[in-house]
Amino acid sequence: MPRVWPSTTTLLLAIAAGVSGTALSTHAHDGFHPLVIAACMLPLQVAGLVWAITVVSSQRRCN
Repeated sequence: MPRVWPSTTTLLLAIAAGVSGTALSTHAHDGFHPLVIAACMLPLQVAGLVWAITVVSSQRRCN
């Protein structure tokens, strides 16, 4: 059985989650500020949007 590797967008999502988590953990010690949290989560949000658009477009091509 061949091994199935995750798609490029799934890897992008995982990397963005790591970047967002790292950024959030370094700034969380300075206190709660909503704009800092939003900025830290921005890479994850953008990668999630790209991932969702890619999944929907690939499903439309298959149908």
